[in-house]
This record gives sequence, C-alpha cells and structure tokens, in this order.
Amino acid sequence: MTASARVRVDYVAERLCITPRTVQDMAARGAIPGAARIGKFWTFDRTKFERFIAAREGECARKIYIGEELHGGCEPPSRESSTEKAYELAMSKLLGGSGTNASRR
Repeated sequence: MTASARVRVDYVAERLCITPRTVQDMAARGAIPGAARIGKFWTFDRTKFERFIAAREGECARKIYIGEELHGGCEPPSRESSTEKAYELAMSKLLGGSGTNASRR
C-alpha cells in the first residue's frame, strides 16, 4: 500500500478560501475527508481532499440558478467585491440585522 501525500491546514484553508481555524473546526466535525489529527496538528490526505473539492465543484456546476436566487447550496458568481460583502455583513451585525441583502431590497 502506498501512502498518499498529506497536506497541512494552511493548504486546505487557502484552497477553500477560509481561515485555518475554520478548517480545524470542519475537520473535527468530519466535514473534510482524509483529515487526521496527530498531536496538535491536523493533516489531510491530499488525494481525498482534491476529490472532495472536485465533487463539490461538480455539484455546483449542476445546480440551477433562478434570477439572482440560488437553489441547491452553491453560490452564483458575485457581482460585489468581497470587501463590499464584508462591510455589508459587519454593518448588518452592528445594526442588529440578519446579514442578508434583504434590507437593501
């Protein structure tokens, strides 16, 4: 049996565009295939992780978008910059909103 290459949290975080802490939380919940905690460090089977990403991309490619609404759990391409989204979310939380675009409609 050949051992598959393992990658660390920073690699997974960068690929998923999330924080390393979120990767660790997902791994602890079993949400990322091939995750293993050895001592204090999480590592991931690179092959299983890349298959997981490919499967999610395939799922999103098959989803149907109706107008600006998404049906099925994947996000449509954004028309706003991530900075604008972050600002809107922060302001919504400060003002006691839900963090959605509903207040702008």
